[in-house]
Amino acid sequence: TLNNFALTGSSSNWIPNTITGGGNNSISANNQGVCLGGTPTSLSVSAVGSNLTYQWYSNSTASNSGGTLIGSATNKTYTPSAAALGTTYYYVVVSPAGGCPGATSTVSGAVSVVNPPVITVQPSTAAQSICSGVASASLSVTATGSNLTYQWYRNGIAISPNGDKDSFTYNNVNTLGDVFYVEVGNNLCPSTNSKSVTLKSIIPANQVFLANNSEFNLIERCSDANGWTYYSNTMQTERLLLAIKKNGNFITAKPDIELMNGIRELSSINIENRGAILGGRIFNLDITGTIQNAYELKFYYNKSEGDAVLARLNDIKLANPGQFSTDRIDLSFLLTTQQPFTSSLWNNLSIPLNTPHTISQKDKEFGVENGVNFVTLKNLVSTKLGGTLFMDFTLKASSRISSTNSNGFGFSLYPVPTIDGKVTVDVSSKRLKPISFTVTDMTGRIVAIFNEKHTSLESSHIFDFSQLANGNYQLLMTNDEESAIGRFTISK
Repeated sequence: TLNNFALTGSSSNWIPNTITGGGNNSISANNQGVCLGGTPTSLSVSAVGSNLTYQWYSNSTASNSGGTLIGSATNKTYTPSAAALGTTYYYVVVSPAGGCPGATSTVSGAVSVVNPPVITVQPSTAAQSICSGVASASLSVTATGSNLTYQWYRNGIAISPNGDKDSFTYNNVNTLGDVFYVEVGNNLCPSTNSKSVTLKSIIPANQVFLANNSEFNLIERCSDANGWTYYSNTMQTERLLLAIKKNGNFITAKPDIELMNGIRELSSINIENRGAILGGRIFNLDITGTIQNAYELKFYYNKSEGDAVLARLNDIKLANPGQFSTDRIDLSFLLTTQQPFTSSLWNNLSIPLNTPHTISQKDKEFGVENGVNFVTLKNLVSTKLGGTLFMDFTLKASSRISSTNSNGFGFSLYPVPTIDGKVTVDVSSKRLKPISFTVTDMTGRIVAIFNEKHTSLESSHIFDFSQLANGNYQLLMTNDEESAIGRFTISK
């Protein structure tokens, strides 16, 4: 029947049903975007005629031929699925009844499916607090998604201008503090917000405190202009409990501070009654990263704790007059360099100074901040480190020989006799020069020579003569300017 068609032109030129374009009657894809999982706007077409059939096709290119038939899309409208990422083009073929040719639409646009924004790296927590003297801090975020947009907020108010990038620098960090976050979107998907970051200026000299309880896994709170990074138990607290100067190392640390109930006394079972008095506060470091330069540590302790250690040492000295091999008067600091110096390690020690990888730290400085005593321990290189303040002492459990001249150069050797061949030589000298020890038997034959460094005016050296036979021996000690001689006995 002809009433379904429009006759135009001359003679017998019949025009089949045609798709009418314009307005909302053409395909309305026109570079349409949609978020993954969302639904695009329906595509629609309008045609003149009756008994029309429709078949929609998808295509990877902007062409109205060679596409893939969409079996279920046989109506004048079609709503694409947004299940797959990327851009898809659509066209439709409209066919009238009676065997007339169909009409193909012109591809008018595409449907692009994009991922929602996902924040993969939150604003750096290292910038959450700025130590005094640093007024500028940079925040940044990393996100995935398409056509991302950014908007930074300060205290809930959008920052404009300069707040529309993936990073933002704030130049007015203050002691009151400001809260920042960034909103990441792409105009198609719901936006997502980063975690909040509080920028606040902290004054370490006024906010250093002693830990009142054991604290584990301290985190970085702020870094000052002098390179000291201060640690607290959370990012919200302003109680700074420990500090590390990284000295150019890209390292992270989670320090522990463990409190003991009072000081701890340890003693050994060796011939010389050697022991140690340790303070009731210890620290541990577990460092991640490569240490290329020696770092420093600032350990805070209570003055009364140090006084208690020294007082206990004095009590032992008074109870054992004349039996001390050393006469120390200042606090030392004990470090273990292979494993954390925990209370459980204390329980297994006979005497810390005799365990492997345990040293007395000599490179140190004392100071006071915010009324709190601290010691700076320098030239540290271990990734696992622990320590505490302590005093060690050595009581004479046996006789000894001594040879000291009027200039104060000489030694004291003990025990005499030695029943296992091991002897300790305490050296005194006014000059920091290398010292040579020469041991001869009673025939004058040299049986041992040791060359030792002498890095302090008083030092202690342990020698093992267990391979020598029983008998009397002579020890000659010299620094090329002075010498001292004494005799000792081996009786195994």
